[in-house]
Amino acid sequence: MADFTPIHPGEVLLKDFIEPLEVSHDKLAADLCTSEQHMGEIITGNRSITVETAMRLASFFGTSPQFWLNMQHQYDLVVFQKNNGGNGC
Repeated sequence: MADFTPIHPGEVLLKDFIEPLEVSHDKLAADLCTSEQHMGEIITGNRSITVETAMRLASFFGTSPQFWLNMQHQYDLVVFQKNNGGNGC
């Protein structure tokens, strides 16, 4: 596997959705019925996107929940493989 740093879905959220649409973090948090801290942790890559958050993001941005969950799953898989020599041992 190529040696690269995986992109957390929070970075995609920030660069491809929040910034281009000029949505503030506090507005997004309020509209998603979550805290600014929660959203900030996702955006900085310190928190995973859960099924509940994926549902809320999908509704807000007009995407599918699977879009967010697939990104999170791929990120988690690459991080695991990178940290465990690719085989989990």
